[in-house]
Amino acid sequence: MCSMLVRPAADSPFCREGAYLKEPGDLAEQLSQCSMVPVHNALPSGMSLSVFQHEAALLPFHVSGQENVSIGINLGRPFQADVRLAGEKKQMVHASTGSVMLMPAHCDAHYEYHHFNVIRTVGLTCLPHLLERTADEIGLPFPSGDLSPVFLQEPDPQAHLLVQSILQELNQETPLLLETLTTLFSAHIVRQIVGRSKGLPKVTAGLPPHLMRRVTDFMEEHMHEAITLEALAQIAGLSTYYFCRMFKQSNGMPPHQFLAKKRIEKAKRLLAQTRLSVGEIGFSTGFGSASQFSHAFKKSMRCTPQEYRQLGKIGGRVVSFG
Repeated sequence: MCSMLVRPAADSPFCREGAYLKEPGDLAEQLSQCSMVPVHNALPSGMSLSVFQHEAALLPFHVSGQENVSIGINLGRPFQADVRLAGEKKQMVHASTGSVMLMPAHCDAHYEYHHFNVIRTVGLTCLPHLLERTADEIGLPFPSGDLSPVFLQEPDPQAHLLVQSILQELNQETPLLLETLTTLFSAHIVRQIVGRSKGLPKVTAGLPPHLMRRVTDFMEEHMHEAITLEALAQIAGLSTYYFCRMFKQSNGMPPHQFLAKKRIEKAKRLLAQTRLSVGEIGFSTGFGSASQFSHAFKKSMRCTPQEYRQLGKIGGRVVSFG
């Protein structure tokens, strides 16, 4: 699922700060035996992500409140844990595969796990104002005071799928898709906070033609750059959530797929009509490397850029495999 698993050093800030054992022992040493994916600031919209994988029993431990909201999704097997928040009674949490737990900012918590050998959770953290902004953009109310902890013990298939998709895209050099997935995840979590009975707003109308032209013209002019979802949404004067859905209503595909299609179309023209190298063409159409360009081109056209160019020369015309 993700190729970035590492073991943090026992004296690293992750292991030494914020969490400590309530019982004798060394939590930092325990955490250093876990497989982690610390990808700080790797996600759009101000979110950070880490993957926690541990294959032995953890002693009870305490986590000091941080300034970020913490959202945990269990990707491993079901487990049980006693959780006690500051000033509250202990409660038993039954975490199914795909269950979600949200901890507000500045919330101390004590954890004691029961009868498990393997745990795999994904943690996403963000400042509270990010979720508040997302709620405002999609037109859902947001708690006026401090957030309360949320324990969704039943599986949440949509959160599970979105997080798995985010992990799969971390190494794929597709920032626009990663930003789209993060936007959808934020909106989904806001809905869970507000109340599961309140569905996300439906979007049935597409972008007006003049806004669509403005957005697609921007894509054409800046194709060689890293185009963000937020930049496209600002051009249309919409939130990222509504922009994604209205764009798809107009084009039948989300922005990242539309942009990828346009990049391949331009690459085909350059391969057929210029002597530019494959690397130069990949760079000019917004791909981060020649290997990324070749992979995307072959996935779309069922042949490599070099093969496409050679077939065009042999046939005396541009050959289409699409």
